[in-house]
Amino acid sequence: MIKFGTTDDLGEVTDALSRIYERPFDMLFVKWLSECPYGANLWFVVRDAGEIVAAMGMLPCVVDVGTVHRGVLANNGGVVKKHRGSGLFADLGMYALKSVGGLGMSVAVGACNDAALKSHLAAGWTKAGELELLSGERCLSSILVGLSGGIPGFRFIRTERWKWWRYVKPAQIYYVDDGPIRFKLYEGRMQIVEVDDYCDMFRYYSDHECVDIWGMKGTVASEALKGVGFKSLFTRHMIVHGAAVGLDGEYRMDLCDNDTF
Repeated sequence: MIKFGTTDDLGEVTDALSRIYERPFDMLFVKWLSECPYGANLWFVVRDAGEIVAAMGMLPCVVDVGTVHRGVLANNGGVVKKHRGSGLFADLGMYALKSVGGLGMSVAVGACNDAALKSHLAAGWTKAGELELLSGERCLSSILVGLSGGIPGFRFIRTERWKWWRYVKPAQIYYVDDGPIRFKLYEGRMQIVEVDDYCDMFRYYSDHECVDIWGMKGTVASEALKGVGFKSLFTRHMIVHGAAVGLDGEYRMDLCDNDTF
């Protein structure tokens, strides 16, 4: 019997994610999500005969879209192989969006790949643009750009406590200094995960030949980086839900780091 619900059993969640993604999931990572300063990650699940066969996380956040709203960031969603293609993921998405709305979280944000987009749209999400991972060699002459967009019309509120939590993510080493850039080394490459508004990115960490950075496709910042030789490695669809979100034209998008923005 198929049944929709929630769980706060982190061991059960870890086991379910391992089966969904068909690789070992680290319980320390799942526990870290539960320690978010804005609230523990909400796990919405589908059970078949008592066993979790689909899951979707919703991480509480605070979003500024001109006005400030409590919201969630969708994360770690999927279905076990046996139930894929059944429409179960879209049904779970609808259930999760309705549930967080009932909790007073009026904005939902996520990023997904091509394979998951159709199910998200069927669940009620709206595509708001594309995130792209840009990669290039450091420039000899620096350029001044807002790395994640132009007008700060859409951003996640990042308190100092939230930043501390982000940078103790298990199995990931971050490099943070007193300057405007925070980054991590990912697969041997420098990947910027946070900047302070507008800054000269090429002035810092010049010993790294290559740099990767997430941006919003089509924005002034992304086009400026492409203009000095950056290439798009791949894209992800940005999806939103909630009447308060109207993304139009140039806007700031906080940088991506897997499960947080």
